[in-house]
Amino acid sequence: MTDAYDVTLDRTPRRVVVKLYRDGDGTAPLEWSRLEFAQRVALPVPEPIVADLESVWFGRPTVVMSRLPGRPDLTPKDVDSWVGALAQALAELHETPLDGAEGAVTRPPRFETWRAPAGEHDPLTAAAVGAVTARLPLRTSERVLTHGDFHPGNVLWHRGRISGVVDWSAARLDTRWYDLAYCRASVCVLLGPDIADRLADAYSGIVGGTSDELAVYDLMCVFSSRHYLAESLAADREQGHVPNYQLSLAHLDEHVRRSLKRLDW
Repeated sequence: MTDAYDVTLDRTPRRVVVKLYRDGDGTAPLEWSRLEFAQRVALPVPEPIVADLESVWFGRPTVVMSRLPGRPDLTPKDVDSWVGALAQALAELHETPLDGAEGAVTRPPRFETWRAPAGEHDPLTAAAVGAVTARLPLRTSERVLTHGDFHPGNVLWHRGRISGVVDWSAARLDTRWYDLAYCRASVCVLLGPDIADRLADAYSGIVGGTSDELAVYDLMCVFSSRHYLAESLAADREQGHVPNYQLSLAHLDEHVRRSLKRLDW
């Protein structure tokens, strides 16, 4: 959706990230607003420096932000530590103070705008659509700051520790269980449903409980993961993961089965 450049300047702050958006996309002002709000997050977050929302510089909307150290880790050597750190980071993010929240982060939560995937469905997908359709209107969870695109590719690591969380273009006040489900779907694609379940267990242990909402949002996020799977795996390849399309599909199908079972569906 964007072209991102690592740029070295001849003055402070020296190294920055320049993101160029598609002309007419509309994401640039949203990311700028959300990145400003995210400065209150306890985790390391890029600092917004300057924006050209009128496409004067390069003929496309542009946002410049500080560059954080580190790289994504999609092939962890110590899976337990990796899962625990992701869960801890997500829990810390969800404790962000919300006072004065306005603008882009207050857009409607996802359960208010969700629509079932169009077209004919195989039996497993049809069951998942039926479960979400039946259960989603009942969602009345608390609101926390959610990242909206929290997955291993947007989490940076440096010297064995998380050094930052990037790409805040989808952040908003929503249910914590969506954020966890979104990350679980990505972890499922990378490492399988067992590791995704370990992420849920780790997060629930930190926050002191879980919710049946998680299974509903798991199903929602699988729809998105399947739709963008080819693009997602291509990005994962660039970050060091060796993709297997058919295996990833099988992982997601098993993730769906487990979610349906948790809902007694």
